[in-house]
Amino acid sequence: MGLKQHTEELKKLLDLFSQPVFLSEAARVVWCNHAAAALGVSAGDSFPELLRNEPAAGERSPACLTLTAGGKSYEAVLYVLEGSLLTVLNTLPVFPDHSLQLASQSLRAPLTNLFASASSLFPILEELEDPSLQRQLSEMNRSFYQLLRLSGNLSDLGRLLSGETEMNPVRTDLSEYLALLLERVAPLCRAAETGLEWELPPGSLYAWIDRIWLERALLNLFSNALKFTPKGGRIRFSAERSEAFVTFRISDSGEGMDGEALGSAFSRATREGGTGDSRWGVGLGLPIAQEVARRHGGALLLQVRQDGTDAVFSVSAKKPDGEPTLVKSPAAEFDYTGGFRHELVELSDVLPPEVYDTRNIN
Repeated sequence: MGLKQHTEELKKLLDLFSQPVFLSEAARVVWCNHAAAALGVSAGDSFPELLRNEPAAGERSPACLTLTAGGKSYEAVLYVLEGSLLTVLNTLPVFPDHSLQLASQSLRAPLTNLFASASSLFPILEELEDPSLQRQLSEMNRSFYQLLRLSGNLSDLGRLLSGETEMNPVRTDLSEYLALLLERVAPLCRAAETGLEWELPPGSLYAWIDRIWLERALLNLFSNALKFTPKGGRIRFSAERSEAFVTFRISDSGEGMDGEALGSAFSRATREGGTGDSRWGVGLGLPIAQEVARRHGGALLLQVRQDGTDAVFSVSAKKPDGEPTLVKSPAAEFDYTGGFRHELVELSDVLPPEVYDTRNIN
């Protein structure tokens, strides 16, 4: 069977799918099934510029991101075919925004009281100089950071999705910003017995970003990379600028993601059942990172390799429309962790207890 005949047979099969499906070439839709056409997708439509070179040329592993079609958000799983990109859209569940915030509020009060009470006991227990007791204290302290992260994610994902949270973009030299962030993350990766390598473009790399939200999104992606990188492995970070975007790539050296995990990567918190893999956690970090990318005019793409997974996170390289907020309000200056080190909060699910030794953590 020739390639053309094979493609026609594939189209007949895909037209039976209840899910929207379309084929694209050179960033243009060349064919769509009936379900995609019902959403307003048609041949000739421009596919997102971000995906012009994604997945990488010659790469045959699937990738995942979210797209909007017909006014709704969909989880898009992309497969590379001969000369084409096949995109299958799955309905993206809606997060119960206000329920997330109520759950966070209910969690914060007892968490604050518990931490205050335990903190007063730490100095007394440390004086006993019992190694086994100190390890338990470290475990307890790490648990506080994990609960703090969970509470913050519950609250802030709801606020992000409901539009209550605004980005405060400031023109920033990303080369300096990223170098400082990576220097804070590198020793924590070493503590987790994982190497961190990075490559930044020479010279300045300017973009308009919300410094706190971008940091939080990238730390969430580092957390995922650490979860799936075995001890002794390496994580690689790179940044590059095109005419339209600044793109960050975080690559782990794990076993990669299977199709089922990839297909639910952005909606695990609303799916029934689990993945059977405890490393996935609650599933709030990726939706937060995804929404931060969207608010910066970019996107978050997950791409599977044979030897790991890439998280490709982009922000627009252009100045935002209107006048960005340069002087932040007191609310914008509020530290979402309550003064704790951000990297220790966001990476608390993947760092060993020793990092949270109460004698050294400050």
